[in-house]
Amino acid sequence: MGYESRAYLVALHRYGKKVIWAEDVAKIDLSKMGYGNGWRELFKRDIDYKLYADDRNTQFDTDCYGEHMKAASVDDVIKWLEKEMSKDDCWWRVKLLHGLLSSLPPEDRTAFEVVHFGY
Repeated sequence: MGYESRAYLVALHRYGKKVIWAEDVAKIDLSKMGYGNGWRELFKRDIDYKLYADDRNTQFDTDCYGEHMKAASVDDVIKWLEKEMSKDDCWWRVKLLHGLLSSLPPEDRTAFEVVHFGY
């Protein structure tokens, strides 16, 4: 075992600038994303909301290691994924996440963000 990553695609429902509801619309278990490649550093902003667990009753904003979850913009994650995809040994999970995120129309991407969860 080792440090593993899950990416949540989260739709942000706002009232003004305040997030009143964060809806996780997709999650992808990425398993081990490596170290020193900039993956974890993409996620800089602490989330100011909670997500619902699969039971739809329990809310959480920390990962399995007790770290407060952090978010990144869809566009920033896409850029990082495209850089990884240019490598010969690109992992299929990177391509899967890229396919999901790049399917969002560019004009809609600011209504979403990617949240990192360590497990």
